[in-house]
Amino acid sequence: MLGHGGMVAFDDQTDMSHMARFAMEFCAEESCGKCTPCRVGAVRGVEVIDKLMASESSQKAHAETLLTDLCETMELGSLCAMGGMTPYPVKSALKYFPEDFGLSRQVSDDV
Repeated sequence: MLGHGGMVAFDDQTDMSHMARFAMEFCAEESCGKCTPCRVGAVRGVEVIDKLMASESSQKAHAETLLTDLCETMELGSLCAMGGMTPYPVKSALKYFPEDFGLSRQVSDDV
């Protein structure tokens, strides 16, 4: 999935955790408010990404699990494409750029 309906290109210096946060923040600001997964989920997504970035390594796994679960809820429960597709760039950033979130693991198909 390519972001919010378009292709976005970054150089190799871009922090993908910030781009993931921006995707959630954009959704939080643009949400029409009709469905809870989008209206509340995007706001909580920003908070969880901030928590993930600020947490100690021992707490990162919990924040990552929470973010993954939140993304799944948004994907499956949102009424519109914006809320349902916002998690795609977030999940992609977690999968392919875990080091930008302070996570140390190999790329896997689990995310």
